[in-house]
Amino acid sequence: MSISGKRIENKIEVIDAFHDVATANAVTNTVISDVIGNKTDAAVGSVGTTKTIMAHTKGVLTDTGTTLPAAITAVTTGIDAIHDQTLVGVCTKTSNITTSYTDVVNISDKGVLTGASQWLYHGESVVYGATIKITIDGVELVEITSFAAMDGAPEWNIANSLSFNHRFDTSLQVEHKSTLADKAANTAVSYTTD
Repeated sequence: MSISGKRIENKIEVIDAFHDVATANAVTNTVISDVIGNKTDAAVGSVGTTKTIMAHTKGVLTDTGTTLPAAITAVTTGIDAIHDQTLVGVCTKTSNITTSYTDVVNISDKGVLTGASQWLYHGESVVYGATIKITIDGVELVEITSFAAMDGAPEWNIANSLSFNHRFDTSLQVEHKSTLADKAANTAVSYTTD
C-alpha cells in the first residue's frame, strides 16, 4: 500500500496543528493545547470546566487571599493542634502530710493523662500508705487506697506507678492523701495539654 505525498503532507499538517499554541482564554476542549492553555490566559480563582491549566496555575500564584490562604490556615491550625498535644507535656509533684485529700493537679483544659506515681520514704518501722484519686471531666475514674504502702519494715523508699493514655476534654483532677497524719505521701502526675 502506497501513500501519496499529498496524504502525508495532510497528516503532518494535522499533527503540526496539535502542537500550536492555543488562543488566549480558549474554552474549547478539543486538543491538548486547549487544556494546557496560553501564557496570556487570565488567572481564575475557582475551579471550572472551561478554564485552562495555565489559568488555574496563575490563579493559585496570584491568589488575593480569598481561597488559598484560608485553606492553608485550616491545614496549619489542624497541624498546630496535633503538634501542641504531643509536645506540651507537664509533670507536677506534690507532697502531702495530711489524711485529707489535696490536689496534685486540678486544671480546666483539654489533654491526655499519661501517668501517675506515688512514693513513700521513711526510716522507721511504720505501717502507712498513700491514696490517689483521679477525676476526669468531673467523673471519678479511679481511687486507689494504699497505692504505695509501707508494711512496717524500716524501709526508705517504696514506689508505685501507673501509665495512662486517657483523654480529658474539660478537666483533670488528681488528688492524694496519706493514711497517717504525720507521714508524707508524694505524688507525681504527667499529662499533655492541647
